[in-house]
Amino acid sequence: MYKKFLYGTACLLLAGFALAASPSLPEDATKCKATYTQKIAEFAQECATAKVELLARYRKTLDALRLEAKQKGDFDAVQAADAEIRRFEKQKNMPPVTPPPASPDLAKAAKLCREALDKAEQDSAQKVVDFANRYLQFLDLHVKQAVRDDKLDLAKAFNAEMKIVRESPEYQAAKFLIEDKTASTETVKADPPSDPAPSAADPGKTHPAAATNIPPPAVLAPPRIGKNGEKIMPRVDPDGMYDAQHILEGPPAATTSPFKSLTASETGKAAISGGIGIALDGYLDTESAQYQSKIKLRSKTVGTTFANLKVLTQFFVKNPNGGTAQEACMQFALVSSLSPKGTICEMKPSDPIFPSSYHWKGANWVQNREGSFLGMVVSVFSADDKLLGQVCSSALLKDRGRTTFDLPDTWMDIPFDSSNPRTFNRVRGRYYMNGN
Repeated sequence: MYKKFLYGTACLLLAGFALAASPSLPEDATKCKATYTQKIAEFAQECATAKVELLARYRKTLDALRLEAKQKGDFDAVQAADAEIRRFEKQKNMPPVTPPPASPDLAKAAKLCREALDKAEQDSAQKVVDFANRYLQFLDLHVKQAVRDDKLDLAKAFNAEMKIVRESPEYQAAKFLIEDKTASTETVKADPPSDPAPSAADPGKTHPAAATNIPPPAVLAPPRIGKNGEKIMPRVDPDGMYDAQHILEGPPAATTSPFKSLTASETGKAAISGGIGIALDGYLDTESAQYQSKIKLRSKTVGTTFANLKVLTQFFVKNPNGGTAQEACMQFALVSSLSPKGTICEMKPSDPIFPSSYHWKGANWVQNREGSFLGMVVSVFSADDKLLGQVCSSALLKDRGRTTFDLPDTWMDIPFDSSNPRTFNRVRGRYYMNGN
């Protein structure tokens, strides 16, 4: 019934398109485009609302499970529920699929909620694809009619709109989600092959890894020796977030936010084909001289899953006195698993990106910010430091992206060594300055 309703609604809207739009009246075609854009936004908002409600229901389920365990006097179950409640309150998302919760009741609640969330995303994706395909049919008819009428400029405009729709993130993400679900269903129906022995596994294939909040230090960067003989070690973030504020799975929800879409041009330095696709959003807070970015990651190949991806963001400013762009700061995030649904990495506001000078004026020190924000380069590395994807938000930064992974200094520590007193002040200074 739902499909019949959706089909009927789409047909009525397309009938409105056909009546209102004419090859000789491009302004009416603009109205049709606005109608299409509005419907796509409505689908996204419906999905976002449904997901919020499902997560709220999951949260209530956790309270109910805790109460039930408390009444039974089950100490382990109460502790497990408390741990999951704390995690959920902080991250506002579902727990990793692997390893599953130790409590069977928690595992069942998470499984049911995850299935409901998947269904909400699938239903929304199907609406987007169905409606977009009918809009594309409408545009194709007008391209053909414009060609018959020898109105090639108008045909070119309709054809350009078709390309925009086909390449839009909403349409691509929806198609990807549906195709991946179809492929997964067909795989489940087929007889699963036996697991190959470790020695027979394809070393070139990326296999999913168990999601974990705290990666082993070897994933981040190897230890190194500083210029004073001190041993510099990577510092592990207890939350596994590093410079990320939120790491979310799936396409972005349609919400009002200060973020603006940025041009994300590939630099051509990622040597691995079929790697990671990257889209960028950004927001510049001129008052605090901070920049906040939202990085959207998707696998370019259906069915390929990546684990322990290292996301490195470089921010660049331009000196007003001329000269080349200079790197202002870096941020790092670790994505434990990139599923076919994609991942959104919303970073924390950066450190002040503009260099400043101070001078005494009257009875106060006055700060002058020097330079202007130019853009950023985002690089994604595999667990073994292969560059899987790299984009820049400005053509001037195409050659400034790093091709080898190096953990930012803010996430490197110098453990105190009593035999090397130089390490003491540097460690204290680093902890104090970073506030981590």
